[in-house]
Amino acid sequence: MLKPGFQQYHLVRSALHAPRRQLLQQCYTTHHAAVFLQGSPIACHSFALSKTGDLISETSARSPGFLHRRCAHTIAASAPTAKSARQLLRDAPPLNYKERSIEITTCGKLYKKWRAEGRRGYEQAPETGVHVPVTYIHTGLDRMEHGDRTERPLTMMFTGAPGQYQDYSYNIPFLDKNGVDVLCFNWPGFPLTMATGYWWHSCDEKTRLVIDFLKKLDINKIDMLVSHSTGSTPAVQLVAEEPSIDVKSLALLMPIAARYFRGSQNPVLFNPAFMWAMKSRRGVAIMMPLFQAVMSLIRHPTRGKAYDVFFAYHSSIGCEEHRVEQQLTRIRDRKIPTLVVVSDNDRLLSKEDNRTLLRRLGCDPEKISLYGKGGHILRSGSGDGLKAIELEDGSHYGFARYPDICNKALLELITRVQRR
Repeated sequence: MLKPGFQQYHLVRSALHAPRRQLLQQCYTTHHAAVFLQGSPIACHSFALSKTGDLISETSARSPGFLHRRCAHTIAASAPTAKSARQLLRDAPPLNYKERSIEITTCGKLYKKWRAEGRRGYEQAPETGVHVPVTYIHTGLDRMEHGDRTERPLTMMFTGAPGQYQDYSYNIPFLDKNGVDVLCFNWPGFPLTMATGYWWHSCDEKTRLVIDFLKKLDINKIDMLVSHSTGSTPAVQLVAEEPSIDVKSLALLMPIAARYFRGSQNPVLFNPAFMWAMKSRRGVAIMMPLFQAVMSLIRHPTRGKAYDVFFAYHSSIGCEEHRVEQQLTRIRDRKIPTLVVVSDNDRLLSKEDNRTLLRRLGCDPEKISLYGKGGHILRSGSGDGLKAIELEDGSHYGFARYPDICNKALLELITRVQRR
């Protein structure tokens, strides 16, 4: 269960300014408190909640002993920043959770079917499946290994492509500290494609990998499934089409839940001939110089990293538009509690891309919550089953730029599910 005594809106942020070491105390509408040093990289320590869930006192906040107490994890300040999304992720504090590894054998039946159909790129895919090494963290397992076997809700998080679980460094510790276990893994990257010649990062492959991964961990229920960018298509498919995994709620963060979007409009890269050539290792080697040149010209975030470029490319073309639309309709009709966070200045997704997704989920884009620059709320949204948030300047990583807004919404979503 969620931590009792959690006070949702009234927390205290205390700031320590060098060299005077004078404490300033201010009240914020936020979910965590922070200590930071002026003139140095921001390093914030969550301390607003005591073991009983109460706020700390002003006297405690001023105590030197408290300021130097070791914390389980440090999290970044919630104040808006002008840093780029890439810089935010580079500057994210390390996650102090045990990194785990497991090998999953998956996609055997899928490859057998595709080989029978003569699907391009899978001619050599074995009917026994592919062996995929998976790296992941599970905060609940860490807890249990330290003797704490309290039953808590479980959140699973999918990254984009390229992506890694560290992308959620501003979010995982928050959920963990507020009574939610988090499971997050890294998708297999493009080196696996070059090694095998048949793992092409399709939505079907990714979804099957998730199912087999969860079975290996003996997990059949997810209280909240969170996804970012191209991780949204396997998330949507898992919720809509896979009854073996009971997903109670869904959060889509800057979701690419469509085959056609602003980032896929380049006619040089996204055309049938190019896509056909890119479904073989030889074709990848031939196309690599052209691909990197185009990515550099358009200043794509993955430019300069060839394997990341191809990883992102194949992830974005690995779904079928009509099928995703049907899956979204199914989620809407089943009234699955859903959160959608979009950004107006997302370089990969246009405002119309975001509006199309919202309409497919049965949401009026004009009636969603809107946050302006600096994270100030300009409009409060409405809706029961689906909550949507629009950030004017969230970029493609709004959950890192505005962690307070996103963390609050995520906690509200999983709390709502727990009360059902």
